[in-house]
Amino acid sequence: MVDKVCSHKEIREGLDKMKKKMSQFIVLISVFTLCTISTLAATFKDVAQTHWAYTNIADMQKRGIMLLNSSGEFFPNAPMNFFEIADVLAKATGYVDVNMSPTIDPTFKQQIINNSAVQKPVLAVYENNFTSWDKRYNEQIAYLLGRGYLQKQELDQFITRGTDQREIKKIVTKQQLAVFIVRVLGKEATAKETYSVADFADESLILQTSKPHVGYLKAVGLVNADAKGFFNPNTHVTRALCAKMVSDALKYKQTPTPEPAPASTPVPTGSGNFLKVKKIIEKSWIILEQNGKTDYYAIKDTTKVTDLSGKEVEIANIPLETQATIVIGTENNIKYITNMQLQVVINGTAPSSDAALVSGTVTRVGANGDLSIMLADESTKNYFVDANCIVMLGQQRATIGEVKIGDSVRATIQASAITRLDILTAMPGNTTSDLTDGEITAKSLRLEGYGLSIKQGTRTTNLVIDKKVAVTRNNRQVTFEDLKIGDKIKIIKQETSIVEIKATGTRSTAEGQISAIYIAAVPQVTLKTKDGVQTFIISEMTEIYDNNSRSEVAFRDLRLGNNVELLIESKEVVSLVIGRNTTGVRYAGVIHAVGERIEYIDVLVDYDPLTESSRVIKRIKTPVEMPVELRGKLEHRAIFDVGMDVVITYQYLDDVTPEKILIIR
Repeated sequence: MVDKVCSHKEIREGLDKMKKKMSQFIVLISVFTLCTISTLAATFKDVAQTHWAYTNIADMQKRGIMLLNSSGEFFPNAPMNFFEIADVLAKATGYVDVNMSPTIDPTFKQQIINNSAVQKPVLAVYENNFTSWDKRYNEQIAYLLGRGYLQKQELDQFITRGTDQREIKKIVTKQQLAVFIVRVLGKEATAKETYSVADFADESLILQTSKPHVGYLKAVGLVNADAKGFFNPNTHVTRALCAKMVSDALKYKQTPTPEPAPASTPVPTGSGNFLKVKKIIEKSWIILEQNGKTDYYAIKDTTKVTDLSGKEVEIANIPLETQATIVIGTENNIKYITNMQLQVVINGTAPSSDAALVSGTVTRVGANGDLSIMLADESTKNYFVDANCIVMLGQQRATIGEVKIGDSVRATIQASAITRLDILTAMPGNTTSDLTDGEITAKSLRLEGYGLSIKQGTRTTNLVIDKKVAVTRNNRQVTFEDLKIGDKIKIIKQETSIVEIKATGTRSTAEGQISAIYIAAVPQVTLKTKDGVQTFIISEMTEIYDNNSRSEVAFRDLRLGNNVELLIESKEVVSLVIGRNTTGVRYAGVIHAVGERIEYIDVLVDYDPLTESSRVIKRIKTPVEMPVELRGKLEHRAIFDVGMDVVITYQYLDDVTPEKILIIR
């Protein structure tokens, strides 16, 4: 490093004197979609327990979707723009940064990568059109586009230009968020077919395109009128309102309740009308589909279900997607099934022919509708849990919330999702009977204790450690916060109780140029080093020092292209020092096109370090004040012409505009 002002020894001494500044530690637990982020703050500095959205904010914090800052603040009244909403919705529907999740299912990982590649040209248009386009959220936006939760034309709403051409990131309104939430619930078609008004006092303020969505959410109880009967559709979405609406929607999706049956849905009667079984809800309701439309029917104790052989079938054992004929009755204006005949022969509880059975031990219960199961060959597979999944504990109906780590289960898999889960042997709480050592892959501070995610071979186990348990690291008594991701640990038990955690950590250094910065629940930096590309975890305790300003800086102040030196413990960065006078980034190429009013030039560059591509067209912003040099003299940007050889210099790799452009000829 060049002209380094502070040595690592000095920085290390400073670190040893620092007061412990981490009251909570938030970590990403990587899994299939899967990546469940397990965090739960004990207190919110700026959200009282009497706050109208407190339980929802706590829920979103626990799910790892909306997090506190390092000072324990949530900022409930802060308005949210489309980029921030996209981040929340993506995480709420299973998105995970593939670069941060080494244990993510390979198939799902490739789906995310492929989708990102498909959406990249679309997002590139907006990056080029808006200098303030927040590309940190491009992966989340691409994910939402690929899943259909966001439509391409809605990208035009992210940024607008004022009369002075100043770019403004637009704040999301309540009715706009309602549209997104209905899509997340998978009910947009139902809403459009069924609802045209929402019957609020301020109905006229709701856009015609949003009325079906708002009407649907009102019908199922996810939005309500205020004391004056208003919905307030144009209210700006704050972090508290976002937490309220998204949290309620996720809870509704996980524990569905019957929704009003559309008046236009045909009511089949008698035999000869084939319907398809779509969902069974707690032995009380069944959802059937006919001609692409679904309807709810009540199930009574007297309801009789038989297969083609005439054998009676338990309601809980009805395979989903099975065709059936029904006879219905009506009681208190509620339709209920008196008899149902399945168009198959049911042999015990055998699944349909396109299903597969797997048996094993539950090693992880995700918060985003997913499970990890360790199979007989000790490999671990990750699965979505279908929204219609039947969970059985012996002969009793159970819920997915009753599944625990260590349960022995048999799962019916269809289309990569669990449609039925039989709990064969239930284990109370966490199972640690056979876990004695492993590597820390994640940690968190929880109300009930300290959370640890431990990898042992191909198996990952989540534990909650009592705060009274003794912790040592490298033979020295420490606190839980001193443990590092990547530490090797041994678990000391008395009978089935954990009494001590012994950790062993390593120290190393690394030097290189920052090629990627990940701002998420667990911040990371990727460096190009002499040993190749390496990624490191930035924690709450990482000290970041800038040798140029001779001061500590924040993680957000790091820039692509910075030359840095790291001190690392296990897999966490202890200190990061930005090199003095970090070398600028240069592009050499030929002008391919000159934009209208010369606001940009398209240059065929030899190599683009940002995308690691050769011979590509790169759009270069050319503001009036930017220096343009030809033969040692400053020129106006009007001199640019197609075919000119140029060298473009940026101070940092991710700068929007160049520091200067040199015309070679």
